[in-house]
Amino acid sequence: MKKIALIFVAFLVTLAFTNAQESGDLKGPAAKNYKPWKHQAKSEAMMVSVSPDGKKGPEFKNSKIWKEDSEMMVAGSKSKVKKTGPEAKNQKPWKHN
Repeated sequence: MKKIALIFVAFLVTLAFTNAQESGDLKGPAAKNYKPWKHQAKSEAMMVSVSPDGKKGPEFKNSKIWKEDSEMMVAGSKSKVKKTGPEAKNQKPWKHN
């Protein structure tokens, strides 16, 4: 009886591991040559603070964020312009055009 119970438990564990390793519908050469950067990625929202307070110096450093009443909003761009060539090589991320 113990052997049957152990075999059944081993079967369930094996079944759980095989289901966890399934990955999408791609198989064979399509999975091998899949290029994720060529497919549209999911855009995610980012939380940013909207209302800046006028604090500077030690007052800003010592302020507690959880004690402040700040509003949060969702921001994020859905479309990106992809630069290529010399523009991509010489881009300066700190300059916004």
